[in-house]
Amino acid sequence: MAIPTTATDVFYVKDGTADYTADFPADLLISTRTSSSPNYVFNRLTGSRYLLTESSNAEADGGSGMTKIFQDDTGVNLAGPWWGASLSNTVGWLWRRAPNYFDMVTYTGTGTSGKAITGLGFRPGFLMIKETSSTGNWAIVDGTRSPFSETAGNYLWMNLSDAEGGASAYLTIDDDGFTINSSDSDTNASGQTYMYMAFKGSYSDYVS
Repeated sequence: MAIPTTATDVFYVKDGTADYTADFPADLLISTRTSSSPNYVFNRLTGSRYLLTESSNAEADGGSGMTKIFQDDTGVNLAGPWWGASLSNTVGWLWRRAPNYFDMVTYTGTGTSGKAITGLGFRPGFLMIKETSSTGNWAIVDGTRSPFSETAGNYLWMNLSDAEGGASAYLTIDDDGFTINSSDSDTNASGQTYMYMAFKGSYSDYVS
């Protein structure tokens, strides 16, 4: 069976008045173009709750106006009144789940080395991890800069302007997921909930 490709879509809503509907379940990033409002990340796991790309904040509840943002069986429905005129001219990017290619999953941190995240079904080429139950940076690692060893020192953070770092945050990319070999709070604090986005890497990512 061929590996399915991920469905994507881009939408643009002028003046916050129209509705937008996609015909597939999706993970969603919304960005407002013409106001100072932040960039929102919604996903099928948390429904009306959202994260902000430029913030380390925990997830927050979008309230009753967000209840229709995900229709898990039929697609995404965004009603114009949700973003309103004050958030005019909105652009968004959507990705559909694709087994063995792309997924968004949650896990609970243990605070100890050896936290194995398995069952993904593929070797990730790109990982973005965010603590959702408390504050934590958006940690990004990939299979290109450290294909054969732990990625300590090769983290980037979506919400920070720092150069790559994270020398004590050991993480190894595996054939079926990844293993966290530290208690770093951005990836493995005890009892905290994390969400990660994973894209399958190409074979060239792991050949020196």
